[in-house]
Amino acid sequence: VMLLYASSRLVANLANIYMPIFLQESVHAKETMIALIPLVMSLSGVGSSFILKAMRKVIGKKASVMVGIVVGLLAATLSALPWMPEWALYCLAILWGFSGSLLVILSLAFGADIIGIRTVSLHILKEREKNLLLCDITLWVGFGIPSKVKRVVSDP
Repeated sequence: VMLLYASSRLVANLANIYMPIFLQESVHAKETMIALIPLVMSLSGVGSSFILKAMRKVIGKKASVMVGIVVGLLAATLSALPWMPEWALYCLAILWGFSGSLLVILSLAFGADIIGIRTVSLHILKEREKNLLLCDITLWVGFGIPSKVKRVVSDP
């Protein structure tokens, strides 16, 4: 899970950082496009979080990760093309945003699942807390705490 999260954050961050440089140096895009493409990437990332809920129900979590990886590889392949029209750059930004957000969200979900397996239920914690409280009361009463405290705490 750690490797999945680290690689997904790496893909998402590098895409966000290097996209304006790519637009400026390789494509020689206009200033407005250099400002709009990162916005499109961010908005497609937000959209992917809404799509993810339905996608997880239909194909599952592991297959959703594969979809995110394939979309990211497609975006990386399209980025290597020497010349692209303006509409293709917007499509590329949508792919990068979709892939990066999808992978980050799913890697966090895998981590949450692992943490969820290794937690103790609230009922068990309450029982432990009650037992510790009874031990503390016994010590307090033994050292001369008034019996009024014992009755107040022991009444459920």
